[in-house]
Amino acid sequence: MKMNYKISVLALLFGITTSIAAHEHGGDMIKKMTTHLNLSKDQQTQMKKIHDEAKPQREAIKSKIKPLKEELHSLLSSDFVDKAKVRSKMEEISKFKIDMKMIMIDERIKINQLLTPEQKEKHKELMKKHHDKMKEKHEKWGKNNDSDED
Repeated sequence: MKMNYKISVLALLFGITTSIAAHEHGGDMIKKMTTHLNLSKDQQTQMKKIHDEAKPQREAIKSKIKPLKEELHSLLSSDFVDKAKVRSKMEEISKFKIDMKMIMIDERIKINQLLTPEQKEKHKELMKKHHDKMKEKHEKWGKNNDSDED
């Protein structure tokens, strides 16, 4: 049981890290959007500017999350795992994760304002496909958070 709990927490940490790291590849996102949405050079430039302007905020949050993750790892590595301390540390990390997601949402809103109506529609379709693909992956691995099973 103790090992399963540690594995679950480590998987959660991996998810947090992966989500944040994925957003750091804004250049890749712009390249994909350029390809799929036929972005103009001006749109690409403005998107890069939006992404770059948010970078200091993202970096500040990442620098706060890193030591918290190390502390959580230390808590989980001890011979006696204090679940209350683990929960508290996870909640602290989660607050920063929410802050990071809000920055991403702000970027997405600003980027969406740059798109033409046709590009917005195409982007919605692409996002739905991506969401469906991710949902399928989660279901495949038994991590469907929509289920009522616990």
